[in-house]
Amino acid sequence: MADVAASSSLTPTRRSVAKGAAWAAPVVALGAPAALAAASNPCPAPGAPCTNYASGTSITLPSNVTCVSFVITGGGGASPGGVAGGSGATITGTLLTPTAASRKLRLVVGQGGTNGPTGGGAGFGNGGSGVNGLSAGGGGGSAIFSGNGTGTLQVVAGGGGGGSSTSIYQPNILQPGAGSILPSRNPGGSGGATPGNGSGNSAQVFGATPANGNGTVASSGGTAASAGSPGTGGSTGSTTGPRPVVITPGSNGTGPSVTVGGNGGAGGVTPGSTPNNDLGDIGAAGGGGGGYSGGGGGSSAFEAFGNPGNGNQVGIGGTGGAGSNYTAGARLGAGPVITTASNAGSFGPGGNGSIQICY
Repeated sequence: MADVAASSSLTPTRRSVAKGAAWAAPVVALGAPAALAAASNPCPAPGAPCTNYASGTSITLPSNVTCVSFVITGGGGASPGGVAGGSGATITGTLLTPTAASRKLRLVVGQGGTNGPTGGGAGFGNGGSGVNGLSAGGGGGSAIFSGNGTGTLQVVAGGGGGGSSTSIYQPNILQPGAGSILPSRNPGGSGGATPGNGSGNSAQVFGATPANGNGTVASSGGTAASAGSPGTGGSTGSTTGPRPVVITPGSNGTGPSVTVGGNGGAGGVTPGSTPNNDLGDIGAAGGGGGGYSGGGGGSSAFEAFGNPGNGNQVGIGGTGGAGSNYTAGARLGAGPVITTASNAGSFGPGGNGSIQICY
């Protein structure tokens, strides 16, 4: 009987089965998050593996990647010497990639502006350029798209405006007291949370005699683009000298555009010629930066000083405004942070933009 009693005590009751089920359930529940974690990854913490892209490309993320972090920078504006360009914008944030289509990314990396008539940096919105070798191009915008085909625009970092040049032609420089030049050196507009306007520049000229005349020649900068509006070209200039100043305005930027971006406006350049010498084009201004909308190009101012035929001339350009950013993509995570890069050209080309993807 003792054996029977022991045997019957081993027979499970409904109550003991229920208890067993209740105790077993947490084991199943605890295992579920581990399975989910193995199937996908969250947005990476700082220090996650990253890849840097210096030129445009298309990439497909692994199927378990549901979110990436990014750092995107627009191209910097160039400088022909003397007046620096502006830096591009840098935007740091996250991008949600929960579907197969959203894991297809198209990257457009803005290039830095260069000097010359085709000096605008290529990108999502090209930087504006000028018309001669003294011109300084704006930087191109950088962009990230997600989705099939060409994708849908998610974020744009605008490019910096181009710098400008001061040109002086003085065949009578040996005249005592002639040709003293004190130019200002205000840089191109830089990208950032609020894109920067270009700046006007000026130069003081002193003639050899009162008849030659003294004076100040001044140009104006192009304005920066706002989120949905292109910048306007510089259109003004002034002089305090005895002769009239010749102003060549900068061009307006274009945009906005979610497919190709807005181009920066070209900088103005003034013709300078005298009976003694045809100097050609002097005093070139900077082009605007590219981006969602493009910045305006600077104006250029020119004046001839001295008696007719002596050929003393000065030309000075304004700088370009920065291109605008775009942070309205449907796949963006909360709170992108916008700052200013450090890729402005100080004497030569601007630095190229870049895109970093981390997951």
